[in-house]
Amino acid sequence: MWNIIQCAVKGRSHEKVNMPCQDKTYALFENDVQTIALADGAGSAKYSREGSRIACEEVTNYCMAQLANSKDFESAVKQYNEHKTESESDARKAVGDYIYKIVGTAAFKAHKSINAEAAIKKLPAKQYATTLLLAICKKFEFGWFIATFWVGDGAICLYNKQAHTAEVLGVPDEGEYAGQTRFLTMPEIFKDATSLYQRLRFRIVDDFTALFLM
Repeated sequence: MWNIIQCAVKGRSHEKVNMPCQDKTYALFENDVQTIALADGAGSAKYSREGSRIACEEVTNYCMAQLANSKDFESAVKQYNEHKTESESDARKAVGDYIYKIVGTAAFKAHKSINAEAAIKKLPAKQYATTLLLAICKKFEFGWFIATFWVGDGAICLYNKQAHTAEVLGVPDEGEYAGQTRFLTMPEIFKDATSLYQRLRFRIVDDFTALFLM
């Protein structure tokens, strides 16, 4: 059983001018599969609230649809689990390719959907600028498989209270100046396969206490 806690606080500058909060979260669950997304719309982008909504809705729906019929993917994960303590690269690459196809494609579809909405409204895509954190979790008999995508200055953290561990699942996009980051709407996020692969992570753990997207 999972407990989902979602919280968003409107920033002080937003309060002063009565701007709405641009954060959005989605979580979908079915049997032993969970998909969770969090997006933080850019305060400087007029339609970022809609950008964050589109991003979360698109990625969660796509991932759940892909994971509903995922026998080959599950077999690849099981194969990797058997070899993860060895210097076995083929099994890891097979799982990585599936995560690219499922999680990476979900993020790209969200990027395309935001651009399509901007085109309909005849607006620049940057007006919908938003970060995106995405995680898929699937329970196996040997533990939990967790995969993530990360763009922006947020964080994804896997916490295990019993083991006293907290593992950050990605690298934040932080610039030279405070508040400087990257957004899902930026074309360079998807400029090539290597750029996208660098934003993907996956892990197999026996158990965990909490998964934070923040």
